Amino acid sequence: MSDEHARRREVERAIQARAILESPLWDEVYTSLANEELERLLSAGASDEQTLESKRKIRAINMVKQRFASLIETGAMAEMQLQDKKS
Repeated sequence: MSDEHARRREVERAIQARAILESPLWDEVYTSLANEELERLLSAGASDEQTLESKRKIRAINMVKQRFASLIETGAMAEMQLQDKKS
């Protein structure tokens, strides 16, 4: 795979990642999952094990979101490299 082909693929993945993150459905799912875990985390009757599990889930949810954001950033850099190559 050529460098140009790889960069074009990164740009396409960035477009897809942005579409996901900007989707109202993603926002709904992300918010509801995060809120459910925050409620569990902050509930007075939560055991130490439940609290730890909620923290892990919140971290995992945020890692997914961050991975999409990282794809967007990588795609933006790839797009700039493709533009520079055309100039």
